[in-house]
Amino acid sequence: MKKLSPYLAIPKVYLLEAETDFDTINTNTIDYTNKYSLGRAIEMNDYSRMSTTLDILDTTPSYRFAIRVKAPDAATTLSLMVEGESFNFIINPSMDVQWLISPPINLNRQTQITMRTNGNLTVDEMVVYSTERGDYLKDIFGPSPRNAKISFSKLSETNYNLNVEASEPFLMVFAESFEPNWKIMIDGRSIKDVLCDSYLNAFYIDEIGDYSTTMTYVPAGYARYGWMVTFITIILSIFIVIRED
Repeated sequence: MKKLSPYLAIPKVYLLEAETDFDTINTNTIDYTNKYSLGRAIEMNDYSRMSTTLDILDTTPSYRFAIRVKAPDAATTLSLMVEGESFNFIINPSMDVQWLISPPINLNRQTQITMRTNGNLTVDEMVVYSTERGDYLKDIFGPSPRNAKISFSKLSETNYNLNVEASEPFLMVFAESFEPNWKIMIDGRSIKDVLCDSYLNAFYIDEIGDYSTTMTYVPAGYARYGWMVTFITIILSIFIVIRED
């Protein structure tokens, strides 16, 4: 079992990726699928199980579970078990992903979460959120245009300069097809993008005030490759210096 900290910097909101934040039994991982957040999802069947332990920082409010799934073949039932309670969702077959929303649930400091299904089902991600700000995901992730102003300049196809004026945290939506390698850097912190409206990039920014920052696209493996080139360059430089001596 895993003990997780909040993935997002939103108070009382936890984002769990199916392929990384759950212990799985008898499942398959789907890679590089644009419909899914981070390009991956988990395929379940009637022998599968997904489970995790979530650290809840504030147990005072009730929470809802939002689960992003797809049932491609036939109607399927997903059973969500939280601290001994069971919640069943019937998912009709569809080629599109859909959100399942649980009723409000009171959680413990360390909450045990398990999912099972009676058929073929693809699970993408789970959002656990406090109902204090609303009952729906749009209440939690909805933009606050009155409280944030953003201007930007395009430096290149993979690099933007952002000027921000914000009086409270906000969601910034980047109108490009979702790609998990966009990042925003604020005071040395890397803010990862999340999937918005099933296909757009979005960033939840909790830094308030007036400031400038950058949004950059870093292809997977590029940073590792860059370090390798740097290392080889250093070795060659040392070799050349030794030969010259």
